[in-house]
Amino acid sequence: MQPRLWHLPTLAPALWLAAGCASAPAPTPAPSQAPAVSELVLAPGVAHQVGTLELTFEGVADDSRCPRGVQCIWAGDAKVLLTVRSASAAAARLELHTSQRYAREVIHAGSRLTLVRLTPEPGKGHSVAASDYRATLSISAATR
Repeated sequence: MQPRLWHLPTLAPALWLAAGCASAPAPTPAPSQAPAVSELVLAPGVAHQVGTLELTFEGVADDSRCPRGVQCIWAGDAKVLLTVRSASAAAARLELHTSQRYAREVIHAGSRLTLVRLTPEPGKGHSVAASDYRATLSISAATR
């Protein structure tokens, strides 16, 4: 029986794969104070811990959004009130808006807080009870 000869072109992919399997593990990134991108749904009066931040949705002020089922000239705006605490910065009372005309995001203690949506929308002929509001925030590391 004659020994089988391997050709280099045949062995190259196998050697390449074997070399890749033997590589060192990727380094673990250093922990960051700012959280990775995440979305959080907040109910009024409830504090949530996200990374080093403690967020409290205090409520909604001035909800002039266009009610469902009504045709409006302007979409209106609602002002979401938040309290943010962290070890690296003083506590802050923040206002975020549903309208693109006003601030929908803010940077605090190395984190970018963005108001994604406020639910529910007002309905024709009735307003939303304060306890029914839910604010969805996107939280990510602030990059300048």
